[in-house]
Amino acid sequence: MIPIPEGDLPRPAEEVALIRVEAEMEGGSATSLVVPTCSQIRHLVGALLVSGEIQEGSHAYTIVEQLHVTTIVG
Repeated sequence: MIPIPEGDLPRPAEEVALIRVEAEMEGGSATSLVVPTCSQIRHLVGALLVSGEIQEGSHAYTIVEQLHVTTIVG
């Protein structure tokens, strides 16, 4: 794995790799905590998008939509 340059934010694929490496270093308990949490976040964000609480096309909607697309699911 190539290290991320200092100051750069990880991209979704890099985030997945980082989480997997950290999970391997910490053992199975870390993996069992990360995957359900990401799945729950994706579910909540999806529900928020369809609820109509955020105006479609707004900056907030775009951010939440991006979060929904990039949330890691096992």
